[in-house]
Amino acid sequence: MRQLGWSLVMVLILSAVVSCGTATTDDTPDGVDEDTTELPDTIAAPDVTTPPAPDTGGEDAPPPLPDVIVDPPPGDVVAPDATDPDTLGPPPEDVEPGSDADVVADTTPAPDTTPDVEDDVPTVPPGQLPSFDDFPAPLFTASVTTVRAVTINGFRTDVDLHLPQGAEGPLPVVVINHGFQLSKNDFLPFGERLAQYGFIGVLANFDNNAFRPRNHSTLADDVVALITWIIAENERAGSPLQGRVDAGRIGAGGHSRGGKQAILAATRDPRIRASFNMDPVDSNPPIGGGAVSVTPEEMPRFTIPGVFVGTGKGAQGLQACAPPADNYDQYYRNSPGSSWRILIPNAGHNDFVTSCQQAGFSLACSACPRGDEPLWNARYTAYAMVAFYRTFLVGDASYRTWLDGPRAQAMAPWIEISTRLLPEHR
Repeated sequence: MRQLGWSLVMVLILSAVVSCGTATTDDTPDGVDEDTTELPDTIAAPDVTTPPAPDTGGEDAPPPLPDVIVDPPPGDVVAPDATDPDTLGPPPEDVEPGSDADVVADTTPAPDTTPDVEDDVPTVPPGQLPSFDDFPAPLFTASVTTVRAVTINGFRTDVDLHLPQGAEGPLPVVVINHGFQLSKNDFLPFGERLAQYGFIGVLANFDNNAFRPRNHSTLADDVVALITWIIAENERAGSPLQGRVDAGRIGAGGHSRGGKQAILAATRDPRIRASFNMDPVDSNPPIGGGAVSVTPEEMPRFTIPGVFVGTGKGAQGLQACAPPADNYDQYYRNSPGSSWRILIPNAGHNDFVTSCQQAGFSLACSACPRGDEPLWNARYTAYAMVAFYRTFLVGDASYRTWLDGPRAQAMAPWIEISTRLLPEHR
């Protein structure tokens, strides 16, 4: 009897389940799958606007930098064993790197200013990317020589020298530092562009990655050691730099962590006279010791002219590549010297990186949202870099308008340019 009772219970339960399923099926109109049945009129669908898909380049992507002419490398040059870059040479006027002697007494900058656009400067038609045809033409043809096996502050690396062919020395020098997990090859167009306008562009691979972390303070010392090597090569017979380096006109900057690296180096070495940086980030690495914060702690010593390019998409993403608390704006606001903030709203943090400018997957590039026009953004930044260094390392004021003047404002009105200038730079 007990078994018969349980059997009757099970039959009743199964009957109920079948009945529920049958009732649901009967409510579905004939010939319509259940998953595609329209909602009843009494339920309003939410008003959700789907954002447009990001620009991934494709067939309409702008062409690469067109007017960079690079001669074939004349060959590899091996650095001599006698070169010792670990010991700093005397800076100009015997000023010790990091001393107080090179700090300007009154460094209170002016409030933020945005220059007006003159009426006679043409503006850009809506929806059209501006060209750079009006920018001053290149002065030289660029070539690149790789010096191999250079010892820099305890590690060996290769150094690319972008040289202006036919330019008489001594010439100004600009060091460009790559960011974390990147390399010097990702910034070749910037070295080439600088050489076209009379600079020696220097790019090196710095010994730091996820598997061999090197703290940021040491990386700043690496930049100082690299400058010492450059000046020593100016005196070495047979060096591609022999007699070509002007030790009194040296600039240093970089991208992301490379920007932080250059800025910190400039607070320690007065031989660095100007600094242009692409979305510099003050964050410390997730692994490795020796954490150091540059802004605001170290910025009182950063008294040289400095540019801080920012990207509107740099703070986006689950793990922002340029978080607001550590980004370009913090450097700009805490710089006591003349400073420029150039915000490209539609740019991504890695738009300046050659390997990240084309569509496709890359582990280093995928961490940061891509900008709308990465190739154009990189070209604009390269020309702004030329204008900055021509103005403040060469002393050619005719380029200033392309940095923060009417030409810069009219060429790209959507780019936000702000300045905090000392009296001598207004």
